[in-house]
Amino acid sequence: MLDAFFEFDKRFYAGQITDEETRKNPHGFVVFDGRGYPIRETAKFIATDPTALAEHLMRSGFRVIPDRNWTEAEISLVCMLLHEAGWERTLRAAEEPVRTMSELLRSRSPLQRLFSNHRSPDSVHRKLEDLRTARKEYATKRTKGGDLTRTVARRYESDPNAVVDAAHRTLLDEVPSPVRRVLLAS
Repeated sequence: MLDAFFEFDKRFYAGQITDEETRKNPHGFVVFDGRGYPIRETAKFIATDPTALAEHLMRSGFRVIPDRNWTEAEISLVCMLLHEAGWERTLRAAEEPVRTMSELLRSRSPLQRLFSNHRSPDSVHRKLEDLRTARKEYATKRTKGGDLTRTVARRYESDPNAVVDAAHRTLLDEVPSPVRRVLLAS
């Protein structure tokens, strides 16, 4: 398995494996040494079925990320930004809190090296808008956002402190201290 990871890295950094190839990965990603590896591409190096490889990796204790979708912890962190800024205010991708949140989310993700736009300031801005429009009191057209985003927005409406507290726990547990200081200060 280590040989497959090494071979993937060698070809990826040589430009022989593109973002497009890794983006369309229905089998998910395996995390090794803090980095994400697409299971489909990795399976090619050991001549095995990607589904069987994913199951084997999970049984062997590897962390497998099924897709690039936003997690509840990530959405809660973004929700915390709205809580601080006010739900009526649109936070733009170029603003410091959005850029800092993007940096934070990218630092937490083993997939950031594979996808240059993974949790970019633009994607954080989009998630902020998804959350804003998912609230019941939002009167105009809603963005798609996804079920988990709507769930976090509804949870926030019923108990804002629980969502903000969960985001703070995530910050305290997982975030490098320089980024944590900037986020907690804002």
